[in-house]
Amino acid sequence: MKRLFSLFASWLLLCLYAAGHIVAFPLSQADSTPTGTILSLNKLAMTPDSLVQYGIMQMEARKYGLAQEAFEEALKLDAMNCEAHCRLCQMEIVQGKNLEKAEEYCLKAIHISPRNADYYYWLGAVYGLQALNGELIDALAVASRLRDAFQKALKINPKHANARFAMAQYYLQAPPFAGGSIKEARRLAQEAMPFDELTARRILASVYRVEKKPAAAEDEYRRAVETDRKNVEVLNEFAIFYVNEKRYNEAVECYERALALDTTNMFVLQGLGDVFVLQNRYDEAITMYQKSLSILPRHTSALMGLARLFERRKNKPEAIKYYTLAAKCEPKSKLGKEALRRLRDLKREKL
Repeated sequence: MKRLFSLFASWLLLCLYAAGHIVAFPLSQADSTPTGTILSLNKLAMTPDSLVQYGIMQMEARKYGLAQEAFEEALKLDAMNCEAHCRLCQMEIVQGKNLEKAEEYCLKAIHISPRNADYYYWLGAVYGLQALNGELIDALAVASRLRDAFQKALKINPKHANARFAMAQYYLQAPPFAGGSIKEARRLAQEAMPFDELTARRILASVYRVEKKPAAAEDEYRRAVETDRKNVEVLNEFAIFYVNEKRYNEAVECYERALALDTTNMFVLQGLGDVFVLQNRYDEAITMYQKSLSILPRHTSALMGLARLFERRKNKPEAIKYYTLAAKCEPKSKLGKEALRRLRDLKREKL
């Protein structure tokens, strides 16, 4: 079950950063506006809906502080604005803050608008992350909630691509006694093929990976990329596939294609850094991790990447620095706990 939540979380977060926004701004453009000025000057003239739209623009530009302020202002004007509630749920996720609060926001959105598939999808997302972070002890109970949320999203909107893909990942990773079924995952792909070939190909690639058929999986990823050459999410999945196959040059190529489309995607930057480490290209790895952290300083995976790299290079002070930051960002998560263990070990060791 842990593997289910871990794989789901990796996919979910990429979804939020890649496919979850419409416009990808270069880093220089995203940083060109003085932070905290636009909203402060104009919020009095904004309606709740315009504040939500402004917040979404800031999310797309990775200006999360401004986005959060906009959504909170929208709720001050209209406490029943369901979209603001859902977006604040996403802000809690993207900034690694309070998943219990994220759940509350999402449940409020569903209470206001119970026929919105997006809100059930994000509720399932929160449950997956809570389980991964150890905030919910009963894995089977969490799995049931997660599954029910995605199934409700698909019942409301059978063409909801993210809910369909997430449900397929559940079927592929959950044990049989919890509803896992390769057959059901394949069915979801076959159903989608007439109206959403991209999602169908991605699911089939996942099926073949579980079945240990790498050639077939690679073929499906290639077809998915051909279906949408500008999809960062698919390129990232293709890169991860190549990493698992130890085909690092191909992985780098996929990540670089993704970065050409979205220069500020912190998960692609971090993934490329991880591959550079595997290739012993340490200076390039450091650059990628630091670029990722310039976008989101609380990106725990990038902090851990730097910590491990500096530990490998026998640079104890820098390793301790980044392990400490990672532990502070997510003390309850798997990565945060690993950071705490390494900190204890480093203090006893002589590097």
